[in-house]
Amino acid sequence: MAAPTLTPGAIRADVITRLTGNTAAGARVYDSRKDALDDEAGVDIPAVCVYTQSTRRERHGLQAGWWKATIRVTIVGYVTGNTDAAIASNADAMEMAIVDTLLDDEEWTTAFEAVEQVDVNKPLHGGTKVEIGEVGVAFEVKYHEPHFTVAAVDLDEVAVTTDTKYPDGADVSERIFEVDQT
Repeated sequence: MAAPTLTPGAIRADVITRLTGNTAAGARVYDSRKDALDDEAGVDIPAVCVYTQSTRRERHGLQAGWWKATIRVTIVGYVTGNTDAAIASNADAMEMAIVDTLLDDEEWTTAFEAVEQVDVNKPLHGGTKVEIGEVGVAFEVKYHEPHFTVAAVDLDEVAVTTDTKYPDGADVSERIFEVDQT
């Protein structure tokens, strides 16, 4: 499978595609804009819901237009079972399927600058029609993204010289740059 396009929506869609058919949920992998556990809808469990909860962007160095983006991805798997032990076992299996499919996939993880801060939690939801176990796998992906395209300029060479006649802190806004056009 090809590396994901580096935008929050594309990363979420790629996670959904990769998880579909690779966990106990089968094809029941939902986008974060859908409610996977609406009792009225009668959604079958096991199911998986994928969220891109937050995006943080920081300017990347002095290069104009490049930003370092960090996206927090959360994958929630819902499982059932006849006993607490069965629910726990199913939640463990769902966790391992998610981790194996995404975080252990070298092609996927190397598409990013980093995949880190992996957190897993497994609450148990009682008091509903059926006991539902939940496994949440959350992690951050970091990558660089351009925010605009700089028009190409034909330059053979650009040279910047520093001269001691400009002391530290001097106004250099009128400094002349010479470009060798030979």
